Amino acid sequence: MNPLIPRDAAHRIHPLAGQGVNLGFGDVACLRDVLVETLENGGDIGSLTTLTGYETARQCHVVPTMVTIDGLQKLYNTTFSPVVLLRSLGLQMVNSVPALKNLMIGHAIK
Repeated sequence: MNPLIPRDAAHRIHPLAGQGVNLGFGDVACLRDVLVETLENGGDIGSLTTLTGYETARQCHVVPTMVTIDGLQKLYNTTFSPVVLLRSLGLQMVNSVPALKNLMIGHAIK
């Protein structure tokens, strides 16, 4: 039997957006789905194929989230006036376009 030990520190992410716990919850939900599907199909839940599938599925969500949060941290870490102005306009635009705002929220809670 191959043991699996889930850990909360799987993602090294800036706490700026509070997404660390959401990523962890997403990891658990995805792992559950992969394991259930594998068991339903008679597969080995400890196989490299199964666990690689889980890893690939999560990376498709985690990497863009981490890149976005890193970018936001850098964006909000500057006092350069043109960047501050563009940042403020961008935030107002996201807040005033419900479809864009909902898209961002939807990605953040997965």
